[in-house]
Amino acid sequence: MKRCVGIAIVITVFFVVHAWGQSPALFPGSIPAGAGAKEVYLTRASLDEVVAFYRRSLGEPEIADNSAYFEYDRRQVRQGVVETTGVLVSRAGSNEGSAREVFARLRSLVQHGALDNTRYESLVGEFGDLQAMYFRDDGSGRRADTVVWDKYNQIVQTGSPMSQREMEEQMMELVAAGDHDGLLALSEELQRGAELAMRMRRQPALQVDHWIECLREIRRAAERNAYPVRIEMRDVRTVMESGFKG
Repeated sequence: MKRCVGIAIVITVFFVVHAWGQSPALFPGSIPAGAGAKEVYLTRASLDEVVAFYRRSLGEPEIADNSAYFEYDRRQVRQGVVETTGVLVSRAGSNEGSAREVFARLRSLVQHGALDNTRYESLVGEFGDLQAMYFRDDGSGRRADTVVWDKYNQIVQTGSPMSQREMEEQMMELVAAGDHDGLLALSEELQRGAELAMRMRRQPALQVDHWIECLREIRRAAERNAYPVRIEMRDVRTVMESGFKG
C-alpha cells in the first residue's frame, strides 16, 4: 500500500514539474491575430468559456476587469523581484479599435453643429458595438479596421484613398512606362481629390456621410475579422515579491 502511495506521489510531482514553465495548450478554434502580434489569438467564444478552459489546466487566475491572468512560469530577476509569464484572456472593452476614432470625429462634428446629437446617439446605437471588438489582420499585415480607417482618414486629408507612398509608387510606374496619358489622368484625379478635401475641411457637414460610410465599411470588415475575446499566450509581467520592502 505504501509503495502504491509513493508511486502516486512521484507521478503527481513529475506531472506538476513537467507542466510548470511549459506554454499551455491553445484554446480550440482560436486564430492568430496577426498584424505583428506574436502569440496572440482571437476567438468568438465567450470570456467565461475561455477562462473555464484554462482554469482546468492552470488553476485559478488573477481576475481584473474583463480579463483573467493565468500564471504558468516565473523567474527571479533580482532580490525581491520576479518575472511571471502567463496566459492573459481579455474581453474587448467599449473603447477598442478604429471605430472609436470615427466616433471621436463624429463627436467633434456634433460640437461644431454639423451633426445633430440625436442622430449621433442613433449611430452609437447602430455601430457602437464595433468599439467592443478585436480585429485581426486582414491579410495586408494590418488590422482590418485600421485599413478602413486609414483609407477614410486619408480621403479627408488629401481627397484620395491612396497614401503618399502609394501615389509616389504609381507615379514612378507611369513614368517608367512612359505613360503620359496615365500621368495626366492621375494628376487630374489628385487635383479633384485636393479640391474635395478642401471642401470637406471648409464645410464639416460634408464629413458626416463620409464617416458614417466608414462605420459601415468597418461593419463589413467585422463580419469576417472581428472577435470579442483575445488570448495572449505569453504575457510577461514584473512584480515585487510579497513582503519585500526593497
